[in-house]
Amino acid sequence: MDPKDFAEPTLAAFVKHLRRDRGLTQVQLSLEVHKGRRYIEKLEQGTDDVSDDVLHDLTNALRLNDHERAHLKALAGRPSRGLNEVAAVDDIAILIERLAPMPAAWLVDWRIEALNDGYRELMPGLAEARSLPHWLFNDARSHLVLPDWQLEAAVVTGLMRHLLAVAGGRGSTGDVVRELLVVPEFRRLWESGVVYTRRPYENRRVWMPRTGTMRVIRESLIPVSTVGLLIIGFPVAGIA
Repeated sequence: MDPKDFAEPTLAAFVKHLRRDRGLTQVQLSLEVHKGRRYIEKLEQGTDDVSDDVLHDLTNALRLNDHERAHLKALAGRPSRGLNEVAAVDDIAILIERLAPMPAAWLVDWRIEALNDGYRELMPGLAEARSLPHWLFNDARSHLVLPDWQLEAAVVTGLMRHLLAVAGGRGSTGDVVRELLVVPEFRRLWESGVVYTRRPYENRRVWMPRTGTMRVIRESLIPVSTVGLLIIGFPVAGIA
């Protein structure tokens, strides 16, 4: 895929992708949602609206998981409630420093706006990266310190897909996706249609090259602005 051919997620494209992924024809899907084939055709062309009843039937017919169901609703204009602005920039930066030695960072629109030494040691190079996804897909150190890199990469890609639907074009997610489409591994994941509405795990394994040890961190993600998350890593004892 050429970056200039990138298009933001749409309800039409998502339904078409899911139908094909489940091996259904337009006729078969139309029977499942109690509509005519012409309705599905128009839906996949982006020329028809969907009611709550049709969304419900699509969810069942396409056997959607929680992430796909929430993403479908967001694309149909029924996203979950957004995050609230609750903290000032300076206050967050001070809080992050005072949380040391626990690793902590502030993620805003995929950029790391602030982090303490604990998080800097966990994710070398992240502070200098264009964004978290850029670091994940372009910095070889991400492969070194993240033993579960494949899962992490799939989740970040899926979260970006869903955020594009929820944000309605706001933020820089679209720009990040376009820039990363030249990276083969990202392009493969993006074209797979993977979607996540939240991280499916709490614990993250991190390899520490300096000490030659594996750390397990339970990360808490706390909304602190309309587009920001405070990330705090709590050590998990007895797991490696």
